[in-house]
Amino acid sequence: EKERQKLETLRKKQQAEQLRKQKLEEEKKRRLEEAKLKREERLRKVLQARERAEQMEEERKRRIEQKIALFDEKTEKVREERLAEEKIKKKAAARKMEEAEARRRQEEEARRQRALQQEEEERRHKELMQKRKEEEQERARKIAEQRQAEQEREKQLAAERELERKKEQERIQAEKRFHLPMAAGFSADILKTQSVRSSSKHEVAVVGGRQLMVLNGNIALFVPLAEESSNPCGVCLLSAPCSTCSSASPGQRLAVRCLDSLLDIRHNAPPGCPKPPVVTSNNYGMDVNSDDSTDDESQPRKPIPAWASRSQLNQAVLRLYYNPPSVDAVFGTMPNLQLQDIFYKSKPRYLRRTSSAVWNSPP
Repeated sequence: EKERQKLETLRKKQQAEQLRKQKLEEEKKRRLEEAKLKREERLRKVLQARERAEQMEEERKRRIEQKIALFDEKTEKVREERLAEEKIKKKAAARKMEEAEARRRQEEEARRQRALQQEEEERRHKELMQKRKEEEQERARKIAEQRQAEQEREKQLAAERELERKKEQERIQAEKRFHLPMAAGFSADILKTQSVRSSSKHEVAVVGGRQLMVLNGNIALFVPLAEESSNPCGVCLLSAPCSTCSSASPGQRLAVRCLDSLLDIRHNAPPGCPKPPVVTSNNYGMDVNSDDSTDDESQPRKPIPAWASRSQLNQAVLRLYYNPPSVDAVFGTMPNLQLQDIFYKSKPRYLRRTSSAVWNSPP
């Protein structure tokens, strides 16, 4: 039995050795076959590279031949163009010579024509200067006549304006005589208002059929009453100061002047009251009657007040310059402004860094 097992083991070893040798042979054949294939592949690549190099060389030669042909073609074309340009230049030179000759003849003819034209212009200029001199003399004569007529017209207008001014003064004197009886009652009402001002901060006084509002001790607003009094005109105009008004305080005199100005430009008076005239010698009324304004200063729509004339206006300006009015006496003294009271809040200063970025690093 042991012999049989040994034989069996030996037989298996021989089979395994034979199988190993067979595999080695097959591997050797496979390697030889792969080496052969690789050699054939290398040879094929070498042949392809050689063919590609030959093609590239042929392509390079073909491009060189094309460049040479193109260069020859350009050279021939440039030569032909140069010959054509030379022909054109020769023709242009000949044409310029002909043109220069023609221009010379034209210039000679033009000089001759200019000389003739200059002589003609000198003759016309002399005639024109003579005609202009005659026209200037005629114009100067007409201007002198027009200036004389203008002076006569200005004298006539000044006389008419003086006549109108006298008529206006007479009318104003008549109105003063008409409104004077009502002035005493108005001044008494003003004195009553002074007593009302000391008693209350916001009170109302009745002046000639109207309400006189007293705000902080100063006369500020005029309000018509709901029921009109027996006098349909309301407060009458104070054209001349009375003894009572002259002894009143500056605030009262200012109120009288305010009433004077307000009632002078009143338009919506009751039917029973005579309307104040629009044209006055002391007030042009431009702020009320805007239609009376005009851009033509030489032709105003209404007579210019006497105080707006050049001489009187200069005198008034000089008088105000050397004798300025006392503003404190008219409007009262004002307390000095304190900036601490006006700007009592101070804006805080931002001394910290207030960027919206995220700051992780130390500052």
